[in-house]
Amino acid sequence: MSNAGLAKRLTAAVGLLLTLLINHHSFLTNFNLVPGDRGDSRLVIFTLEHWYRVFQGQEAFFHLNMFYPGKLALGYADGLFLFSLPYACFRAIGLDYFSSYQVLFAVMTVLGYATCLLLLRKALQLNWYFSVLGSVLLTSLNSMQFQADIGKLTAYYFCPTLIYWLHAYSSMKDKGSLRGWLCLLAFSAGVGLLFFTSYYPAWFFLFTLLLVGLVALVTSAATGSPRAVARSASGFVRANWLQVAAALLVFGAALAPFLVTYAPLVLANSNRSLGLVLEFAPTWRSIVNVSPGNYVWSPVLNWLRFGYGNREVQMGSPIIVLMLFGGFYLFKVLRGFRNAEAGGDSRDRFIFVLSTTAFVIFALTIKIHGVSAWYIVYRLIPGASALRALGRYLMVIDMIVIVTVIYCLQEWYQSSKSRCDGRWRYLIGGGIALLSCALVVEQV
Repeated sequence: MSNAGLAKRLTAAVGLLLTLLINHHSFLTNFNLVPGDRGDSRLVIFTLEHWYRVFQGQEAFFHLNMFYPGKLALGYADGLFLFSLPYACFRAIGLDYFSSYQVLFAVMTVLGYATCLLLLRKALQLNWYFSVLGSVLLTSLNSMQFQADIGKLTAYYFCPTLIYWLHAYSSMKDKGSLRGWLCLLAFSAGVGLLFFTSYYPAWFFLFTLLLVGLVALVTSAATGSPRAVARSASGFVRANWLQVAAALLVFGAALAPFLVTYAPLVLANSNRSLGLVLEFAPTWRSIVNVSPGNYVWSPVLNWLRFGYGNREVQMGSPIIVLMLFGGFYLFKVLRGFRNAEAGGDSRDRFIFVLSTTAFVIFALTIKIHGVSAWYIVYRLIPGASALRALGRYLMVIDMIVIVTVIYCLQEWYQSSKSRCDGRWRYLIGGGIALLSCALVVEQV
């Protein structure tokens, strides 16, 4: 093995170890300490155990025996279906249900890290170091650590795989190939099953894709001909109508268990009231609300007498990565978008669209004097009225912030290195290393 290959593997291994620190409560106690409180964690484990018994033919599909004699109790919480497959494997090899849940948590973290690494390498074409750094940050979010007791939110770790399949399909020249079909249908099935696993990550994922598409459409129309954009979209549908129809059918089939489980509750008018949703909506302060549990920034916020509010809005971004995001957006992302429109790197255009989407999400969710633009989404978008903890959308903003910062950091590093030589390159590399450490540490 070459020195370069060994260095890559060592870097990836160090990144994985850093990522797994989120599960330290299990490792240090020999898997005797389950993350979370006595409510959510018990319900998650009981639901997973339900699926294990369903697979064995010992329980009915919809019946959670804990809520006997209720026949549709599964619809009162997340289905956790995709989690149940590895969980059942751990139970089958002899692990008890508490240990199986903790190992599942660790496996999901490894999955998130590995798929983020793959996605950053393939989609954004980042080098190995920045891909590892981005993967560590994306799977060790301050907000994810704060919400470790809500294990169902680790379903976010399925999203990089879905994005990779979508990117692989969209970047193919021959979309009608077998690989194109597999990527598109896997994406469609994955999104449908994600709803039956954890509703918040699934709904936020699909709605964010919609917003990204709308932002891309608006920017394209603003810099070119709206008719040309419409013709391009309609041309894609006409050229690939069979695949589009098949994808919709597969998505519908994968979504069917979710609909059958939750439709009775929807018909019983069990949607959240807008007042309840806005009670957990973020305010302008929430973007830096890293919770009182953050070791780096909570002492500063405490000194400033920061009011943290309810725990559902304590999912903001740490200060350093947020400042870098703001600076890069003003001085690099906007300029990169103009260059992309002039025939430059298409990745710059994508980063502009993605980072602008973060501003759109925050503008939609923020609550000012009890008023929020989320009212429009709540009324018009299917499924929005089922959300309660709107502040959890801050996790998506945090992910977009990290992707933007990592991409811009690599671009700045490569540009600076090309203009310098000798010791200046070493100084720049050392500065990047120190900044990387700061970005990781402030997540804790």
